[in-house]
Amino acid sequence: MPFDPVVLAIIVGGVFYGLLVGLIPASGPGKALLTLFIFAGTPFFQDNSLAFVAFSMAVVMSCVTGDSFASVLMGIPGAQSSAATMVDGYPLARKGKGAYALSAAISTSTLQGLLWGLPVFLFMDYYKALVPYITTPRYLAILMLSFAMVIFITNRHYVRTVFAIALGIWFGMIGDDPFGTTRYTFGFDYLEDGLSVVLVAAGIFAIPEIIEAVRLNYKVYRVEKENLWLQVWQGMVDSIKFWRWNMFGGAVGMFHGLLPGYGGGSADWLCYGIASRKSKGDGTPYGEGNIVGVIAPEGVNNAGKAGAIVPTILLGVPGGKWAMIIMGLWMWLGYDVGDRSILENEEFLSAVAIGYFVGVIATGILCLIAIRYLAMLLYIPARYYMIPLFIITILSALSVNNPEWYKWKWVWGMEDMMCLIVLSCIGYACKRLKFSRPALLLAFILSEKIEDKSSATYALYIKTGRYEKLLTDPTFMGIMIVIIAIAVYGIRNKSSINYA
Repeated sequence: MPFDPVVLAIIVGGVFYGLLVGLIPASGPGKALLTLFIFAGTPFFQDNSLAFVAFSMAVVMSCVTGDSFASVLMGIPGAQSSAATMVDGYPLARKGKGAYALSAAISTSTLQGLLWGLPVFLFMDYYKALVPYITTPRYLAILMLSFAMVIFITNRHYVRTVFAIALGIWFGMIGDDPFGTTRYTFGFDYLEDGLSVVLVAAGIFAIPEIIEAVRLNYKVYRVEKENLWLQVWQGMVDSIKFWRWNMFGGAVGMFHGLLPGYGGGSADWLCYGIASRKSKGDGTPYGEGNIVGVIAPEGVNNAGKAGAIVPTILLGVPGGKWAMIIMGLWMWLGYDVGDRSILENEEFLSAVAIGYFVGVIATGILCLIAIRYLAMLLYIPARYYMIPLFIITILSALSVNNPEWYKWKWVWGMEDMMCLIVLSCIGYACKRLKFSRPALLLAFILSEKIEDKSSATYALYIKTGRYEKLLTDPTFMGIMIVIIAIAVYGIRNKSSINYA
């Protein structure tokens, strides 16, 4: 990818855009990515698709950092990845130390993003060597592992999550089957091409979250000008002072990000829980403003995103909710993420890497320098930005089947609108009734791979009676044992964290 000033300007634009969305309470990278579909069909980004890939990656990294502002200053997590930060970050803000907490959080996540991003992209060539060893049954086992993670680790409602996975697979099967026969269309020609990942993601996630955010009633604690830079400096110093918990959070985030289909999940809560039991931190009781309670979970954020890139690109198994959407965006641009050929596309991999590192570095610097002014955006009442965000989200979803909207020749598809309304109702019901929406979207995206790999495994090993090939494959059996262990652990411990 030619790295020229125009490309750099596009990536920096992604940093600003992602940061603005990240500052919105109860938002996150998923919403920021969904709105990009409205621009992806324009001639400029079609002709500069690699720059758009880098732009989208920068959006994710800046949005993740911006999430911390709402967690600290409002006690409302900007996204799930910053939920644990608010436990001690919000009490610090109430004490007038919001800049201190934010500085520690930003410094930690930036440092860990850089440290763990380097091995991810430097060793990308070594990942290629793993591809020949990922046979059909092993791939199917990895898919099953991803579902085991979302069923038994990130959600305590096992039966509801299984139902959500079944619903997601069924959504993915709507349209033509591998033999060209239509199925589950209920006589509607519109459904013959299947459901769009953008419509499903917008309906299941974005619109229900926007509706819920309007109902929030919150108070914002201001970042005062007095002692501002002293607090910023102290936050950076303490991020290094408690370096063990800084590094611990990054290591946990990276490991959890590597798990296919999981993408971090409750890793921030895991780090917070261990830190609160193993460290006295600065001496303040946890839950009342201990800075280690901010540093440990914030180490997870960027490192987790770095780890999630590996299964997303290598296997086409998204490492988290945001990865599900960005994978759909990249595939819509013509990059077959998950196919072996993508690992040979050096320009694509470079674009992802450049977007990642520029996003991490630029966001960290910008947030520390403009910490007070960025915080002022949170003072804006939700009704002023939620309605425009709601409209943009709808337009983004509808633009997928109407890519030439920029010519003012938009043909409003009533089918798209009705489909979006139905999916939004399903998404809101899932949110209220605690049916796992990440599991539903993951199953929808992987449904084609599940059908293909399960059919192939059945034909090659089960139907032909070659069971011993599976039972003597150490990798396949090892993954199956891990799946059983995860199920036993999840059922016995009953996670208290629910990501519906």
